[in-house]
Amino acid sequence: MRGFLQLILIATALTSIAWAQAERVVLTQDDLLRMADTGLPVSLIFKVIESADEVPVLQPRDITDLASKGVPVEALEAVVARKGRAAPSEQAAAPTSANRRVNITATLDERRGLLGVLQKDSAAFAVYWGAAALNAEGSVLPIESCAKQPACWCVSATGEKTCAAENEPAWQQRFSCFQAADMAPGDTMTVFSLDAPQGTTELRFYPFYMVQEKGGDVRLASWDSAGSSAYVSVEPRGSESYTAEAGISLTVGRNAKTDLTLPVKRFDADGERPGISGRISLQTLTMSTTPLPQSCVVE
Repeated sequence: MRGFLQLILIATALTSIAWAQAERVVLTQDDLLRMADTGLPVSLIFKVIESADEVPVLQPRDITDLASKGVPVEALEAVVARKGRAAPSEQAAAPTSANRRVNITATLDERRGLLGVLQKDSAAFAVYWGAAALNAEGSVLPIESCAKQPACWCVSATGEKTCAAENEPAWQQRFSCFQAADMAPGDTMTVFSLDAPQGTTELRFYPFYMVQEKGGDVRLASWDSAGSSAYVSVEPRGSESYTAEAGISLTVGRNAKTDLTLPVKRFDADGERPGISGRISLQTLTMSTTPLPQSCVVE
């Protein structure tokens, strides 16, 4: 009887899945929540995930939200793994095009004596992440496969915010992607996993944190590297198909001192020797390249 009820629950879950086209099953985040709410065993949820034609792209915030609402971590891992490999039907339907995958992972290092925004070693705080794909002319290109949250680079002492959403010029001239993620010392997370658009000559990844100025204003500030504000640069060298992976290390110390390092990096392209096809590096921000205003002034 129990097995019969489980089959009914699976059938109900599958009928609620949106159909992108005839005989094509698209699994959504809402479907994951419904299946978790019904109490289905993880093994059965796995089968639904594996049988779907398409599964959702889960950003870091999506994963934490779904986990907090009861979706088993094992099911979320299955969705991420399933998305990482195309199903047979997806492979057949996918157009032949160059792969330009870029993965950025960040670790917030632990350090004793944290003050200010951290208060204590275990306290989490918001780290803000911006990404910009640039073409040969230096213009910012749109990227579909990443989060696009509003960016607020200043909050005045009286609570007035200077913000921009993805459909506004002030956002579009700076970013292709933008998101916030809570991190605590010792945390490691994937902040970006995206496909660079055609025509990209450089991808820039900017980590930011909120800092309070003497006048009471709170604004976004860049992480430092060797005493200067910095960003991570991914530069393909004529490669049409590549995979770039960077591991960023963030450290917060006394008096809001911050450090950005790049301990892990890898750039692979078909048929190219390492180092020939492209590079990943830390670059210094200058007034001409900084994506944020230098002070809390409405533009």
